[in-house]
This record gives sequence, structure tokens and C-alpha cells, in this order.
Amino acid sequence: MFFKHSKSLDLNHSGQSLLDLLVTLMIGGIIVGGTLASFIDTGRRVRDNRTVIETEETARSIAELMVYELRGAGAGMPLGQDYFAIGDGDLGNVPEPIIVTAGGGYTSSDASKITFRRNVTGKGSFLKVLYAPILMCALCPVPNIVTVADSSQFFIGEYVYLSSKLSGSDYPENGMYAQIEDIVGGVIGQLTLKRSSMVRKTSPAQIFPIGSTIDPVQDIVYDGSNPTLGITRSVSKASFRDTATVVLAPNSSLEIKYYDKTVGPTDEVGAEIALPLTAAKLANDLMTIRFTVTVDSPRPLSNGDTYTAEVTRYVFPRNLRTIRPYGS
Repeated sequence: MFFKHSKSLDLNHSGQSLLDLLVTLMIGGIIVGGTLASFIDTGRRVRDNRTVIETEETARSIAELMVYELRGAGAGMPLGQDYFAIGDGDLGNVPEPIIVTAGGGYTSSDASKITFRRNVTGKGSFLKVLYAPILMCALCPVPNIVTVADSSQFFIGEYVYLSSKLSGSDYPENGMYAQIEDIVGGVIGQLTLKRSSMVRKTSPAQIFPIGSTIDPVQDIVYDGSNPTLGITRSVSKASFRDTATVVLAPNSSLEIKYYDKTVGPTDEVGAEIALPLTAAKLANDLMTIRFTVTVDSPRPLSNGDTYTAEVTRYVFPRNLRTIRPYGS
């Protein structure tokens, strides 16, 4: 009797447990489903945030690189020399720290592309022996050779500028542009300059005294004219240190504006210089460059949209002060 009663109680208890189990499974399924949906949504948000951050960082990195390099435009060049002036027809665009005169394989900087010159490495040297190009060409059967304090700062094939401005001599201030054809020695070595590459004034007679500076200078090009390809950075007429064209970001573009006075995000904007740029505008007006880097995300967001990052910067190329006083 006791055994049968216990069996009946077990059956009833088993039925209640099955019902409880079904209810529990139903509630658990609802919780798991909600948790899973939340987890998937969180994953989408994380991926979207990562895409946004990566795109913003790419745009900022390009902008900061441009600020750094543009700020030093003209470094190593004989700017403000008496006989190496911007706009001198005999010299073409060679004296221009920012290329505005087309010719010699160059196009003028414009609203989506800017070409400028600067000493990228910061290295250079000075003359240990007086150098007079005309005398070397007229009286000597040997190529044009300059003796420098340290020839290890240079590479065969790169272009250099000579400047007599800091020599402290009474000779007229001169500048010259040429390509290195050969190098002999190390410390206190000799550079052979290729005659056909030389750009200089022939009158008055050029003399570069001891102490005249000589710097390797590269032409840097930022081009954002093809949004599909993206913003590229290239170095033309460079040494063999860096000659490749690099795509900084696919699906990116560049907008550049030029102003005749220093501006900033909270300052009154100066007058925008109308394009095309000219040598006269560069020599007399240009003070500030404003550019906007636009980068599209490399992958769509979870809703299918493309995220676009924009970064705007203002740059005052400090070497323009050498051409004219600040604010003039």
C-alpha cells in the first residue's frame, strides 16, 4: 500500500517537473534570444565605432603630415637672395618654394594638388673652398666641382641649392640649383655638379665664398585630384632615398585654398587668392594655406552607409617670411 501510494506521488511530481521544464525553457529562450540580439547589436556598434575611429585617424594623420611638411616649405632654398628671386624669367620656377609656374615637368599648385620644395632630411653642408661657376666653366677643363665640409650628407643624382646669404661676405647674395653628378671623399669631400642641370644668374658673376651653404632639396607633391585613387604623396627629382608615390588613403580627396594673410579657426579669414597662382602672388601675397582632407571609410557601416571624415588645417609656411616681412 505504501509502495503504490509513493508511485502515484512520483508520477504526479514528474508531470509537474515536465511543465516546469517547458516553462523554464520558454523563459530561457526569450532571455537567450534577447541576449543574443543585444550581443549582435553590440558587435555591430563596436565594428561601426572601429570604422569611424580608423577613418578619423587616417584623415588626421594625413593632415598632420601635410602640416609638418608644408610648414617647412622652402627649407634649404636660397630664398630672398638678391639674384635668385621668385619671378625672374631667367630662373623659371626654380626659386619657388611652392610651385606656381608650370614648366620643366611641373604643373602649378591648384585647388586639389600642391607641389613644394624643402630639405626633407635637414642635412646639408657648407663650402670649404670658394666656388665661382663662371670661372670653372670658362677656365677649367674639369667639371664644376664644389668642396664641402661633409660630402656624406649627399647622394649622386639628387638636386641641391647653393646659397651665399649666410657666408658673411661682401659679395652679392646669390643662389644656384644643380644636380650632383659625382661625389669624391667623405669629410671635406668634393661634389661634381652636372653643368646641364645648373640654373643660375649669369650676371653679375656668381661667387660662392667659403661658408656658403649647400642643401639637398626635394620636390614633394600632394595630389588629391582623383578621389577614387585617393590622396597620394610623391617625391619628384629626389635623391634615391625616397622616390616612390604612396597612396595615403584610398577614396580620399584634398581641397586647398590660399590666403593673403595668416588665418585660423577663430581668426578673421583673410582674402582668398584667386587661382591660378602666379609667381607675383607667391612673392607678394601668399601667407597661409588652408586645406581639407576628406576620407571615406574603407568599409560600410552596419546600416550600409559610408562614413566620411573631414579634417581642416591652416598652415603658415614659415620660410615665406624670408621673402617678405610678416603681414606685408
